[in-house]
Amino acid sequence: MSNTTRLKEAADCEKKAEECLKTSLLKLKLKPDLDGAASAMERAAVCYRNAQEPRKAATSLQKAADHYELNRNLFHAAKAREGAAMLLRDIKDLSEAVVLFEKAIDGYAESGSLDTAAMTVEKAADVLKNDDPKKALAIFQRGLALVQQSDRAKMASQFLKQITKLNLQQGEYKDAKGSIREEIEKFVEVCEYPRVGQLGIGLVLVDLALEDSVAALKDYSWVVR
Repeated sequence: MSNTTRLKEAADCEKKAEECLKTSLLKLKLKPDLDGAASAMERAAVCYRNAQEPRKAATSLQKAADHYELNRNLFHAAKAREGAAMLLRDIKDLSEAVVLFEKAIDGYAESGSLDTAAMTVEKAADVLKNDDPKKALAIFQRGLALVQQSDRAKMASQFLKQITKLNLQQGEYKDAKGSIREEIEKFVEVCEYPRVGQLGIGLVLVDLALEDSVAALKDYSWVVR
């Protein structure tokens, strides 16, 4: 199928979406078909993507998300925004991609899909960790807050690991100490003591990097208590 044909199909899908949104007293159609409009825009996005038009595909998915959201279908709205974010990520429009990833995270969380929200946190932070580590750190901290609300110890420890790594890369040793201690507490909860020991060594090394031998001794005692 040629790109011209794909673009024509995309335009037809957009027209179908517009028809879905129309109401008519004569036809007894009193409410717009929001789900129908959203599905049509998702199909348009597929056509644009196949026609090598990722920005138009992302715009179509954002429109689909808006329709889903108006119909209180929050999970599918979040999924559409995540799809748009990934398309923008691939063409290196990182600032807009991150905005959409964050909206998707909120949408997944509000719909009760915290596992999916957590996976999206990782995707969003991965986009930023090289170019804007502070923003990546903020996103991981946001993800940590989400999973701590739902008692997901494993996910929380994964986010804490990334938070520690980013803090160390930026020379924020005191903040790194805090996240290491939190991670130790998470592994104590699930009785993974070998990991506790490894993290304890890391904690002591951070203290020594701060040239605080007293704190190193205290933290060592705290870990082996």
